[in-house]
Amino acid sequence: MPSPTKLSAIVNMDKMLLRTPEQISSLWQEHHAKDQNAAVLGSTEWKAYSARAKACPYFVMPLRKPQGGYLTLVLQHQLPLVLFTTLDEFQRMQDQAPPHLAIMHYTELLDEKGLVLAKADAISPHLISVAEARTLMTLTYAFYTDPVSFLHVHKFNHSPNDFNFAEMAKELGIGSDQAV
Repeated sequence: MPSPTKLSAIVNMDKMLLRTPEQISSLWQEHHAKDQNAAVLGSTEWKAYSARAKACPYFVMPLRKPQGGYLTLVLQHQLPLVLFTTLDEFQRMQDQAPPHLAIMHYTELLDEKGLVLAKADAISPHLISVAEARTLMTLTYAFYTDPVSFLHVHKFNHSPNDFNFAEMAKELGIGSDQAV
């Protein structure tokens, strides 16, 4: 089940606003320590990430599966939400494809504390485990914040004929012959 869309549904905002950014970050990570599917982005990182997500709302990435091979997922930014579905479902249903992972970004603390809190939820745990959700969250931020990795995202959105999935997968240590 996806996280609530408002931070106030998760935390007491009055108490949160009394804390320092460092305390908020620690509390958020501690609260989600069990599944480790939380992140904290600073304002500079969020501004770069969100600008790139708006300019390049789609991307495709392989998810290594423990039983071998990988699953190809399509992510779609509908900020503050990021939705993941399988490539097969996206090809058949486009934007109506069911999400299997959702990352919710809470921007309520951005202006006052310079923080965006994020939480990833595996909607289909039979397809994407909690650990895999964490991997996808990490990869998403890496692809959208690292200038070199972002070249793949930019090509995918603006020069699709130049995008090379096999090359990108190889950089992640995944062979293109391993699809499941």
